[in-house]
Amino acid sequence: MRQATLALRSATVVRLATSHPGDTHALTAWLASNERARPRCVLGKTEGNGCVNDFTRGYASLVVEQALRSAGRLEDTSIIMSGGTEGVLTPHILVFADVAQDTPSVAGPPTALSLGVARTRDLGAHEIGRRAQVEATHEAMLSACRDAHLSPADVCFAQIKCPLLTPKRVAAAALPCATHDGYTSMGLSRGASALGVALATGELSRGDLDAAVERLCEPEGLSGFSSSVASASAGIELRHSEVFVLGNAAGSASPLRAAHCVMRDALDSPAVCRMLAEAGLSLDNGQLTPASQARVRAVLAKADPAAAVRGERTTMCSDSDLHATRHARAAVGGLLAGLTGCTNLYVSGGAEHQGPAGGGPVCVVYEAGEGEGLIEASAAQGALDDLDSASADFEATVRRLRDAAGFSGSPAWHDPSGLPWAGALEAAAPAIRAELLSVQEQQAEDAASWGGADYEAIAAEWRIFHLWKDGAWLPEAVARYPQTVALLRRLEASHGLRLNPLQNVACGFARQPPGSGIAPHCDGNLLGLTCHLGLRVPAGEECWIEVGGERRRWREGQLLLMDTTQTHSTRNGGECDRDILMLNVLRPELDAGELEAFAHYLRAPPLRLLALNPGWLSVPSGALCCAPSGEEEGREEGGAVRLLPAGPWLPQRPQGGTDGVVRFEPLSDRRYRVASGAALVPRELPSEAAAPSRLLPPLPPGADVEPCAAAIDAEGCLEWVGVAAGRESAWLRPSREGTAAEAPEEARGEEAQDVLLAHRRLLREPQRFLAWLPVYDADDEELLDLVRDSDAAGGQT
Repeated sequence: MRQATLALRSATVVRLATSHPGDTHALTAWLASNERARPRCVLGKTEGNGCVNDFTRGYASLVVEQALRSAGRLEDTSIIMSGGTEGVLTPHILVFADVAQDTPSVAGPPTALSLGVARTRDLGAHEIGRRAQVEATHEAMLSACRDAHLSPADVCFAQIKCPLLTPKRVAAAALPCATHDGYTSMGLSRGASALGVALATGELSRGDLDAAVERLCEPEGLSGFSSSVASASAGIELRHSEVFVLGNAAGSASPLRAAHCVMRDALDSPAVCRMLAEAGLSLDNGQLTPASQARVRAVLAKADPAAAVRGERTTMCSDSDLHATRHARAAVGGLLAGLTGCTNLYVSGGAEHQGPAGGGPVCVVYEAGEGEGLIEASAAQGALDDLDSASADFEATVRRLRDAAGFSGSPAWHDPSGLPWAGALEAAAPAIRAELLSVQEQQAEDAASWGGADYEAIAAEWRIFHLWKDGAWLPEAVARYPQTVALLRRLEASHGLRLNPLQNVACGFARQPPGSGIAPHCDGNLLGLTCHLGLRVPAGEECWIEVGGERRRWREGQLLLMDTTQTHSTRNGGECDRDILMLNVLRPELDAGELEAFAHYLRAPPLRLLALNPGWLSVPSGALCCAPSGEEEGREEGGAVRLLPAGPWLPQRPQGGTDGVVRFEPLSDRRYRVASGAALVPRELPSEAAAPSRLLPPLPPGADVEPCAAAIDAEGCLEWVGVAAGRESAWLRPSREGTAAEAPEEARGEEAQDVLLAHRRLLREPQRFLAWLPVYDADDEELLDLVRDSDAAGGQT
């Protein structure tokens, strides 16, 4: 199985210094001390010019190959050298390797770093920069993804080393070449390679391929067709293309993860800051803290020259002394070095069809945080739904979950000074207070704008004006408090502020009138910490909040940071309203990988999983097989259908539309074959307005159906597969019992109901949620909570 295979290898990355292009001393020493490591790719930056006549790339590739061969570790390792370390960039090499594990690992984040390599056939000179190179790269890309057990949609970075044209190769070509100019051929080769990546990831459709190739490296083509993860580098030292991919795969034993973004131009530091923040890497005054720098294993980026940046002229493309790509490397390298505090960065110039024109992809590989236990415990929060937050049962349940998360010793009060955005927020307190009071004086604040607490029995008079909720800034908040919202947005973009989308009260102004209080209670929010910024605080000692038995006063312009999963209460014994800015922020120990379990809730409102014409497929166990290239890879085990390999048919990351519907993109490289005749049995939908599903014709033995989506359980068993047979679509499920003509009884009733995927119910089944499971099991009582009559809305799970 895929997960078992990944659990026996741990992807690692090591960064090694070089004193010159032929220096392999550090590499040789690392190989000698890491005998269990299998290098998959050696990626390096040399101090050459990065142009056609850069022979440092070939020299470095040769000595690295010799070092690997001497150590008996050459195997199928990709060796990719890129020239050009202008400005502050430091020549270095990166070794991406798999380290063998004796036993399957159960540690690490839910998804972790996985590596894959492949190579194309030798390409003819006449194929460079043409469709043949695109197709060859596409095939190698899919092969590398299978090697990494990654869906192409989950690739974070795809590094391609591709060939270029020389006068000798052009003269010897059997057919006319795309160009006779070597430097021009570099761009064409990089662009064709990027289109091959885009074709594999689904960013470029087959229908648009001809147009993309026809407009290769032309302005119209550069603006219309690109890959957000491709990084291509051309060189004279090879005739084929090397393809190396990395991404985060379920079941990987690696302690590392990858995050990526796309810079829209050479000044797009906010995009990089957001990526670093999502990775849980902290910025302090615009640069990674020393602790975060220590967690970074590699930074990879593309840099694209532009004649103008944000409307202002540059000399990148008109300098006769220095090639444009060298300008771009220096500019982007300086920006990334300033943000990360590191100079040994892999920055490659020339990003044709690699991100937007003038921009390019960026990827960081980093050590994951320690918050997985927190995620798992938080997934049990559904147990709190029906309990009173002021009750002893609620407090006991939260305490148990806190213990399970591994932070039972976490203090009630935290020091906010360690947060990179704390100082800026405190400094802005006077301006925020002025805007709040100005709105209060100039507008008649309607009661409806200030909502109450969910627990009115203990806080009847407490009020809040929401600024941010369910992952978005509220339009009314933007209109009423534009300066405050703009400030908080800046802190999100550049200072690492991470609001908690899973908390009902994530950001807003909270008001407590004089003479009121909130009774002792605790919150069930395990993922976040609560932050209060004092704005208007009555004088005296009787305006306080008590957490975990320790009482503190609010003070104007001062931040308080606390863990409100512990028992807390408040009191305003003053003579005026107490106003604070309240934020619920994600715990610093949580990185973006650990939060990926909640990705489709974080990025969109509660979603419905829909299938056209839902149906039930009842077949003997093992009858539905994965059959790539007409060869079965399925087998029966334990009464359930399992597929080998699992990776390529895992559902791609769902895309949330504005209508709140999750759509899975087709999995183009797999087909399911019906091994025995089976019919789809119709079921009535619960909504009276919805028409019942039609009976599809029987699927004959050997029939091919195209998968639209697939779902597996935590052990890799196939649960559901969405298929398209001709013009019809349906959800199919292998059955352990029954015949082809008769559906199990449980398939005809409540199971057909639609489900709004509210996060609290999803979190009760973390393993299923992590696997993107739109699944219902009539034998699993816990999952019955996922299906409720009130949630029916016309879809299907």
